[in-house]
Amino acid sequence: MKGSGRYVVILIHDYDNHPILLTLDPYTDLYPMVDFLLHEVAIPFPNIHLSLSRCPRLLVSGILHQLCPTLHFLRKFIA
Repeated sequence: MKGSGRYVVILIHDYDNHPILLTLDPYTDLYPMVDFLLHEVAIPFPNIHLSLSRCPRLLVSGILHQLCPTLHFLRKFIA
């Protein structure tokens, strides 16, 4: 994978800031987040890593109780 070293450095930095990332289950925690970003937020798949590297806190945020209400609030007032 081209450029994967950069992503490893980003992930190591994120582990320092959010150690809970080490215990996340990909199937129950990470895949739903990627699905949310792809379908609800409509971020193109090639840009998912950019979103997560710019805001790694997304990985430890709750989708139903935190991100969905925030997205609906922003869509209501921006649109």
